[in-house]
Amino acid sequence: MTGQESGDTMIRRDRELLADLSAVNTWLGEAVVDLLARQDGGELPPDGLRVLGEHLHRLGMRLQHRAAQLDSRLAAPTLGEGALGELGQQGSCGAVSHAAGPHAGAVGEVVGDPQREPPG
Repeated sequence: MTGQESGDTMIRRDRELLADLSAVNTWLGEAVVDLLARQDGGELPPDGLRVLGEHLHRLGMRLQHRAAQLDSRLAAPTLGEGALGELGQQGSCGAVSHAAGPHAGAVGEVVGDPQREPPG
């Protein structure tokens, strides 16, 4: 594999990662609505929380894995101003969409394929 092919593969993987992150942003509000609708006596359903947590954890691990790959090639940038800087300072990003539409699905369908592993 040439350097160009390797670079193209990484760009494709980065785009897929960003697309998955965008999907989470789009559907997280609907997952919350689904969890609220399935409360039992005011308690959230543990199975729904578990599934959502697994999806978010896997995506987080993929982000961490990619960051480590980039760190091994580049000097780690410091978080500056803007959304990433605020995320680093506050521990959360306020850019999550909370809009829920009439097609809100089950929590397990919200954030994509939970079996997808970080690229090797």
